Amino acid sequence: MEVSNPFLGWGARDDLTLFVGRDDPCRQVWAWLRSGENATIVGEQSTGKTSFLRLIRAQAAAQLPGAVRAIWLSADDIRTRERAEATLVKRLQGGPARADLEELILDQQLILLLDNLDALDPDKPGWRVRQWLRSLSENPSTRIQLVATSSQPLRERFPERKEREFGGSSFHGIMSRAITLPPFSRAEAAELIRRVLARSPAGGCAPADFAPLLDGSLVPGVLWRECYTHYEALRRGAAGAPPPQPTSPPIVGDARLRLSGPQEAALQQALLQAFPQLAALEQMVRFQLEENLADIAIGDSLAAITFRLIGWARAQQRLETLVRGALAANPGSIALRTFAGEMGLLDREPPPY
Repeated sequence: MEVSNPFLGWGARDDLTLFVGRDDPCRQVWAWLRSGENATIVGEQSTGKTSFLRLIRAQAAAQLPGAVRAIWLSADDIRTRERAEATLVKRLQGGPARADLEELILDQQLILLLDNLDALDPDKPGWRVRQWLRSLSENPSTRIQLVATSSQPLRERFPERKEREFGGSSFHGIMSRAITLPPFSRAEAAELIRRVLARSPAGGCAPADFAPLLDGSLVPGVLWRECYTHYEALRRGAAGAPPPQPTSPPIVGDARLRLSGPQEAALQQALLQAFPQLAALEQMVRFQLEENLADIAIGDSLAAITFRLIGWARAQQRLETLVRGALAANPGSIALRTFAGEMGLLDREPPPY
């Protein structure tokens, strides 16, 4: 029986056994939270910001005094002021949003975990969300703290001067605490590899076999993908050999893809990472596919819209066109390039458009 690649897949994980390093950033963030301050986790793509935020969620009750609740809010959850409030009410109630937010948060101790806060619209609609977050943080009848992730410092993403044009600076004075996640150290990278190989049958591979990777990129997401490729090469007995086709390979008879369910799920995640805002996805669909997104895919969340977009592309036999168009719109997306590479799209001619 063939052993599956333990490095298959990449993304934010709840499996804290794979969380290595970051001891100093963790201690600093907990110190800020205990003193009543807010915090921003800054880092480039694939540095593990979302995983760090998940660690905060998992450990909040043990690290902070009182009956603290950690509430997760993605950029899609808070893309408008009204959606943000409805989502928070729903999360606090554990069901459909019916109660008044002011009543729900009264005397509560909350940490709002804001993933990819920099994906908010920098203009007026996003400013209304940011002002709402500020009002929650400064509400005297409750204790609400904010912990956000961002690919750049918030003062650069949402400059105070521009914010004041809308009516006031949203984060000035309340989000001044920030910490940058660096790449792994060599020791941390080696420990991650050891833990991954130890948790599942390694197919004859040992941590020492991955030592050459420690001289390359130690950005967590990049390292993970390199480990996947290296594992496949080792399993084939030839270092540097290309990874195999997926277990359910795409059928390419007419230069169009047919994807299995797991492959469509992987494509959905790649699109969500590459286009975390609805406006960006709309532009990609319009410019690359010459379609209006609202005409072919509707939903109450970005994930639902992306799911229906993939279904439309499947029905129209335009999956390959969708992948190539997305990559053309965001050529720097590691998630898209990884998916396209696994599907064999980086090395063959595109289909006729």
